Formats: sequence, structure tokens, C-alpha cells
Amino acid sequence: GTVAGWLAYRSYRQELAINDLRRRVDELVLQATRALSPPPRVSRPVTASSQLSHSASFVSAFEDAVDDDDPHADQPPDAEGPSASPVRPVTSAAPRNGSLHRKLDALFDAQKHRDTVALIGEPSGIDPEDSELLWRRARARHGLANAAQRNGSVAKHKELMYMAYADAQNALDLQPHSFAAHKWCGILVSETSAFEGTKASIQRSFAVRDHFIRAAELNPRDPTSRHLLGLWHYEVASIGWATARIAATLFSTPPSSTYAEALTHLLAAESIEPGFYKKNQLLIAKAKLKLGDREGARSWLTSTLALEVTSVDDEEAHAEAVAVLKSL
Repeated sequence: GTVAGWLAYRSYRQELAINDLRRRVDELVLQATRALSPPPRVSRPVTASSQLSHSASFVSAFEDAVDDDDPHADQPPDAEGPSASPVRPVTSAAPRNGSLHRKLDALFDAQKHRDTVALIGEPSGIDPEDSELLWRRARARHGLANAAQRNGSVAKHKELMYMAYADAQNALDLQPHSFAAHKWCGILVSETSAFEGTKASIQRSFAVRDHFIRAAELNPRDPTSRHLLGLWHYEVASIGWATARIAATLFSTPPSSTYAEALTHLLAAESIEPGFYKKNQLLIAKAKLKLGDREGARSWLTSTLALEVTSVDDEEAHAEAVAVLKSL
């Protein structure tokens, strides 16, 4: 199936908090480098003060999601080894668009996806070099695509998904170390390949998995990335006979997994932020049921039903949990 509904409603809090921590570290390193270097012949405008002020005030509001004692904890691993610096140069887009990013996240929190796309479309909001802006538009277009599907607009649903994918891929091209861009690329590669049939979905399944793995590596504190990885393993473990035959013709080693592997990632997501997403707990219950643990499944289904319903995803998960619990 597709990955519609995979996104946890509150995942943006981790995304924005981690990004702001990285910007602050980048700016501190930049200041230290300038202090040790000869003064430049031509002076430049200083933007550090506003950026540091923004980061400090915003991160304090999310101290429950991100440990501010270690700003390097969520820096991405460097591909060339530990001797190279993992800190990336600061860009002008961060301080210039920081307030816009926060406004877009507030709109996402209120599920106002159309307002998000409209705001980014304003001339003052366009910045083709802002990866953070692009993956947020991908996120909003994904929400609009799902709304179009619920309203029966098949063509609009498909159009918006491909537009969202283009935004996510452009965001990743600009910032290869962005966990959010990797996450949304993974989601949207899966969504768009579903339009092209089973063969395309299977062919791109490894790319989807690799995006989720990279997102989880870049931000180990984001529960949604681990949830998506767990969902990938669950769906691969659930592949039917006919799909497995097609996969065997496409790959010498076709995608495979187990419900136990899926459960490992789903429980890891839950340990990062307990109760962050109804569907994660529902999937834990279903994986346990597949593994023969009926009592464990019953316990997780009961926990799923106790979580608040705040979105369409939650409504669907709640209804499914009721149905599965009745079947036990």
C-alpha cells in the first residue's frame, strides 16, 4: 500500500528544534573561526546576533523534545570519517527565513495546508535555496493530496503528490544532511511509485527504506523516522505471494523482512516519544498479533484507544483498533 498517513502529527516539533540547534552550533563555530582569522578587508553585515537570539528562545520552549545540554548530539555522522568536521557552513537562508519557518509550522500544527502553500507562494516567501522551505511545502502538498483523495479527486491527488515529491527532492539536493528532506523523500517516493504499479513500487522500495534509515541516523530523536522504518518492514513482511514473485524477477535479492524486525523499530519509536502517534501503537499491536502474542496485542490496542484523537489519521487508527480488539 501507500504511505498516506504515516506522518505523525507532532513530528515537526522535533524537526524544527533540531534544525535550530544545528544553526546555533554552526553560527558559534563560524564566530570562533572569524575570531581566529585576520580581519577581512571588506566588512560584511553581521547576522549572528539575531540568529542566536532566535535559536536560544525557541529551543527553550522545546526542551522536553531536545536535550539542550549537548548541541552536538544530533549532528549528522560525517561520511569521510571522524577527523573531518561535521559542522556545515551557515547559510543566509536560516536567519532570513527563520520566522517564516515557524509560521509555516504553526499552520501545519493547525492542519492548514492550503494556507501553507499560499504563504510560500508569496513573492516575499520564495527562496529557491531554502531547503527548509521546500520540504515544508512538500509536507503541505502531501496533506492537500490526501485531502483531495478523501474528496474523490483522483487527478488532483496524483498531481499534488508529484508536486510534493519534486519539492522534497529539491530540498534534499540543496541539503543532503537534512533528516526531514530524507524523510519526506522516502514518503513521497513511495506515494508516487504507487501510481505506477506494483513493479515500480517494488523497484523503489529499497530507495524508500534507505531514505528512512538515513533520516533516523541524522536525527535519532525523531520518532516518526523510526515509525516509518518500522512500517516499511511491516509492509514488506506482509507481501503476498504474487508480489513476492514479481520482486524475485526484479532483484537477485528481493526486499524481505520480518514482523519481529518491524516491531523492533516501532518499539524504538515509542520509546523516543511514548504515545506520539496512534498508528504506531496500533502497528505494534498488529505486529505482536502476527507474532502470536495475543495478550501483548490486546494491551497495545487498549493503549491505542486511550490516546486522544486529533487528526484524520487518528480517527482511522482508532476505528481499526476497535475492530481488531473485537476480533480477539
